[in-house]
Amino acid sequence: MKKYLLILALAVALPAGAQRNNRGDNEADRSARATERIERQAKSLVKELDLNDADAEVFTKLYVEYQDTLRGLRASQPRPDRRQRRDEITDEEADRRITSAIAFSRQEADLKEAYYAKFREHFSPSQLLSVFERRPMVMPRQGNNNRPPFGGPQGGGFGPGW
Repeated sequence: MKKYLLILALAVALPAGAQRNNRGDNEADRSARATERIERQAKSLVKELDLNDADAEVFTKLYVEYQDTLRGLRASQPRPDRRQRRDEITDEEADRRITSAIAFSRQEADLKEAYYAKFREHFSPSQLLSVFERRPMVMPRQGNNNRPPFGGPQGGGFGPGW
């Protein structure tokens, strides 16, 4: 009987211990994944811009440097406590947050301007538009979006009146 209990306890404990804990990842792992993501973005942009090998090398080096610097700037920004309700924040705290956000935006704009000048030495403005122009993130659609919700011509749902 004890043998079966021991086997049962091991069967429950082993899979739980084998699961990967994302919160346990160290800073080096997160940094490596971010660098890989930036390099994939650079390769995608090189392909989109249809650059030759020499230009691709220059572009990738500058792009990775730019994104790393931008990431460092963003990481240095203090994160406000989002759980705090707006009516709980003092005027002094709100003023500090707003002036901090404005200063950060100014630093970010200065960094973009400096790197635009570096990129501009090698590439045309029309090529750089895809680097510096913000593209909205498009979420993929799920399901059949042509069907009206809760019934309609295709039927289903609770029908009219609900």
